[in-house]
Amino acid sequence: MRTVAAIVILLLGASASAAEEVGGDVNALLATYDGNDRARHLYASIHADLIARGIWTAQAVYVARLKQQALYCQPRGLTLTGEQIIELLRGSVQNDPDIGKLDTGLGILRAMEYTFPCSK
Repeated sequence: MRTVAAIVILLLGASASAAEEVGGDVNALLATYDGNDRARHLYASIHADLIARGIWTAQAVYVARLKQQALYCQPRGLTLTGEQIIELLRGSVQNDPDIGKLDTGLGILRAMEYTFPCSK
């Protein structure tokens, strides 16, 4: 359990410095994506994609090695693009505006949990 927590903290921390360029929270990332600057739009998409991949990897370790229940259950074979992750975030913020105030990594995790819940 400590290993997974350390991996998640490391992944979220590594993205924190880059996220600070766009404010560090989901609302700022969405604003950057929606802005007129094409380079920052692309940055926001890539940033969201890399964070989501890190979360997916940490979850894979959490489930496979530590035999813990998955936090979300993305369908097998479904690979999301950065743009799709941005749209998941946008929908999650529309459903729960507090998600917009979360750090980008935690916001993406919450969006994945809402979008791909696991059967109980």
